[in-house]
Amino acid sequence: MLRGRRHAREWLAFAVWYLPRKMQPLADWLDARPGSDLEHAVQAVRRFPVHFWATFLVYLVMAPVSVVIAAQLDTDFVATPIDLFRIELVALIVSIIVGLPIFFLVFDLFGKALGTVTLTRAAPRDLARSLGVQPAPDGHGGGRNTRFTGQPADA
Repeated sequence: MLRGRRHAREWLAFAVWYLPRKMQPLADWLDARPGSDLEHAVQAVRRFPVHFWATFLVYLVMAPVSVVIAAQLDTDFVATPIDLFRIELVALIVSIIVGLPIFFLVFDLFGKALGTVTLTRAAPRDLARSLGVQPAPDGHGGGRNTRFTGQPADA
């Protein structure tokens, strides 16, 4: 089981190395470092869920497999597909129990850090126009009265 522990430490080291690098624009902005930009900080926060869950899913798939391989190398254990399924299922349950609270805690901290920042989004009308959805000829905009023109919004 020594190899299994080593693999777990390697995955943890990767996560500790990877995630802070992806959030560096936010850290720079919070520390008011020269060259830091609020737009880049907000963009890092918006991309965080993808990086967090991608890292978590890779770990979820690889960690149990590495433990089974280590067990096979260190002992006379021979894993069957049902053994791999069971350990993956346990890993999934544990990761949900551990991952979701961590994710929500981190997002709560993002909210506290960016609480004074006004975050803006494109209005749905502007988004629809950029996708080429125009109001119907009868002048009613939105809902069932919109049609796809196939033309750019400015045409």
